[in-house]
Amino acid sequence: MRRLTRIGGVALVAAATLATAAPAAPGPRGDVYAYLTTLGLVVRAGNQQIGQADGFFEDATLRWTNNGRFAMAVSRIPGDHETGTIVAVDATTGRTVSIRCECWDVLPIGADAAVMKVTGWGRLETLHDLAAPSPTWHEIPQPGKIPDDLWRWDLAGSENGRAYLTVTPPRGDPGLFVTDGSTEPVPIGVIDGERLKLAAPAAGAAGQHLALISRATSCNTQDRVLFPLLEQRKIGVSRFGEPRLEAEHRLRVQDSWWGTDGRLYATAAAWACAGDEATQQVIPPTVWRFEDQRWQPTDDTGILSARDLPSGDQLVIRADRRLVRRDASASVPVADDVAQIAVRP
Repeated sequence: MRRLTRIGGVALVAAATLATAAPAAPGPRGDVYAYLTTLGLVVRAGNQQIGQADGFFEDATLRWTNNGRFAMAVSRIPGDHETGTIVAVDATTGRTVSIRCECWDVLPIGADAAVMKVTGWGRLETLHDLAAPSPTWHEIPQPGKIPDDLWRWDLAGSENGRAYLTVTPPRGDPGLFVTDGSTEPVPIGVIDGERLKLAAPAAGAAGQHLALISRATSCNTQDRVLFPLLEQRKIGVSRFGEPRLEAEHRLRVQDSWWGTDGRLYATAAAWACAGDEATQQVIPPTVWRFEDQRWQPTDDTGILSARDLPSGDQLVIRADRRLVRRDASASVPVADDVAQIAVRP
């Protein structure tokens, strides 16, 4: 039975009840994490580098397989809109894997090293084992009777073996769907056509809720947080905003994640708007926390992204894109020009 929690009048469904994730892969223990620069994917265990893979990583596609064995991202040659390559680092050995995928993004799915992609033609396909010597992709049936090439899928994220997708069909309203990779996606609810991204789960933390951050497409609307209610096939909504903002200012979310304290966090900056365009940043990137029925700013400013580590330390990407590891008393530089971080599940 799924347990529902209500925050700010919005019911959340506990993600831990969806499925049981696979145990972490054997190998280095402790704080194992990956980070992405524009030219490389790096996996580290504490202060030791396990492996590195080169590529062109302009998009934020860094993920871990659900068994914690591979950190992966999609490499795309600048200007090439037709092809893509899944580049992965094995956290148990440091070896690299490259698989041509003709895709923009990739998600972990299932309990092992399986992945799912969306092709440039709108098809959803799965690969049962990223480590297989001869990779074979399997197509996932599309819902309904609409021709495959008329669907446009975006991968919002995955958690506990299931993938969350948004789609804009050739007719009808855009929707949020969920699939386990073996059957056609099931609709959860209608959305407003925004691009959604699932808040990153906390490493090793059970009972997390599902939350998707909605990126507004213009200065006319605020970013929002959506809470999928799987049993009711509905979506609860909470506006991402702060009452003290001026009417012409809008918050724009940079990243979102669950902390090991069970709270939902996000980094966001406030921009002044002139008509439909954001013209000037008026509040620098700041960490916000969802509590007491609304989003509230913290004293953490100048931060683009953060993730809690199992040891209690925290990884932080600063506004200058320097990655640091910090505890209660000090920050230690790790790398420069970092675009994304992910802690091994």
